[in-house]
Amino acid sequence: MSLCILFRTPDGGALMAADSAVSVEYDGLPHRVENIEDHDKIITHFGHMIFCSGNLDRCKDLRCYIKSLRMVDCDEISRYAQRLWEKDPYDNSTGLFVCRPDNTLLGMLSAQNFRVTHLPMKHSQLDIQTLGFHMNEAYIKACLQVKTQNSINAMVSTFNGVACEEVGGAVHLFSRVRGGDIVHKKVPLSDPYGIRKGVFICQ
Repeated sequence: MSLCILFRTPDGGALMAADSAVSVEYDGLPHRVENIEDHDKIITHFGHMIFCSGNLDRCKDLRCYIKSLRMVDCDEISRYAQRLWEKDPYDNSTGLFVCRPDNTLLGMLSAQNFRVTHLPMKHSQLDIQTLGFHMNEAYIKACLQVKTQNSINAMVSTFNGVACEEVGGAVHLFSRVRGGDIVHKKVPLSDPYGIRKGVFICQ
């Protein structure tokens, strides 16, 4: 599923980020795929920032479907995802975050049959949400990093802090101020030495 981190502020600001790494399990261990990166785990559509990661081909299909919608309807997205994954009910590695223009957040997981879940703001100043590999560790690190760095640097530091076979490559950051345009920035990450990696054919 990779990793997504989201910062939200009460004034409507939001910063969503995801890494570009693709990983597979080989001989029972995770390996980074050297020949493929996924730079589209976050898409934007009608002011929404949408993270979608998991099964590579099905996620690409789901993102294309979302981009074809005339409006972002999470119930419709959920139904389409259920149809895509109905032949693989044991896949629990796919997740979505949908951050709306008004900063409300919804989540969907393949492990929960893509049930739409509303995720309210946790804090009055800065709300931090994480989804994906090492999400609990990333949450703890992000909470510490924002105390001493600006949001973008804190986000990049957090990704570097959990980089591994499943998380890394580059981080794509999408930022929005209330009622404003969404701005995209790409920052390379520092992968740790000695991670397992190879060339694989992914589906």
